[in-house]
This record gives sequence, C-alpha cells and structure tokens, in this order.
Amino acid sequence: MTQAHFVKKARKDVNDEIKKGDSYWWWTFRCGGKYIKYVSKTPPKRQQLTQSEFTKNVYGIEDDLDSIKSADDIESGIESAVCAIEDLVSECQDRLDSMPEQLQESSSSGQLLQERIDSLQDWMDTLQSVDTEIDESLSNEEKDNRVQEIIEEIQSAMPGF
Repeated sequence: MTQAHFVKKARKDVNDEIKKGDSYWWWTFRCGGKYIKYVSKTPPKRQQLTQSEFTKNVYGIEDDLDSIKSADDIESGIESAVCAIEDLVSECQDRLDSMPEQLQESSSSGQLLQERIDSLQDWMDTLQSVDTEIDESLSNEEKDNRVQEIIEEIQSAMPGF
C-alpha cells in the first residue's frame, strides 16, 4: 500500500480544487515506470491507496460493516456484505477457472486465488452465523450492550487481507 502525505499549505495552485495556501493530501503510484500523483483535500480512504481491485472491494465491504451502528442496520448490513462477498468469491472463482488446469494448483497466482476464495467463504460463513437476535424484554441499556456485542462480533470476523 502506498503512503499518503499531508501538505499544510500549498505553495501554488495544484488544480481547480486546491488553490495556493490550501492544505491537501497527496500520494503516488508507479505505473509503467512513471509516477502518477493523486491529490485530495480530504485524507484518502484505504481504497484509494491500493491499485488492487480485490483489495478495494474487501476494504469497501469492511468499511460498510464498520458503519453499522444500530440494531436497525445489523441485518441489512450483514445481508449486503454477504452479497458483496458472494460477488467477490464468484469473480475470484471465474479467474481461477479461466486459468489452465495445471497452473491452478501449481502457480502462485492460482494458489493466491484459492486462498482468497477460502478466506472469503469463511468470512461469509462467519457473518451468516452471527446471532442477531435482540430480546425485546431487555432494558434499553441491555439492548444497547447486545447491539454492541453483535457489532464487535461482526468486526472480529473481518479477515484482514
């Protein structure tokens, strides 16, 4: 992953959005021997600091799960994450299936794809097994504690690719 740099005060206009004197963030990627510089007035998200589509998608799913804050969001958040993970598994499986059979098991790319598939399926199974039941007879404080327990269980299931 690349590193983001913060500039307190621009010495000159950087683009239409960032003018002289503004603070901004910048980061670069090496592409074909050249460096491409990206700038933003806000700190870059993790998805912006990688060029891997797989990693961008995983970070997006993790960020969506991190945004769950209430009991109303739990089930829909899990369903959404599971659908996104299923799509990612399908994409990885398609890539693996398109490789010649001898390379699927012997090459590092084939092994990486299989490891990703296995990790994603484990993550999906863990999310689907989270007990989201909240007893209505609990006090508001106990309900809040139960919601927090569920959120922590969801976050602890994240694989950390």
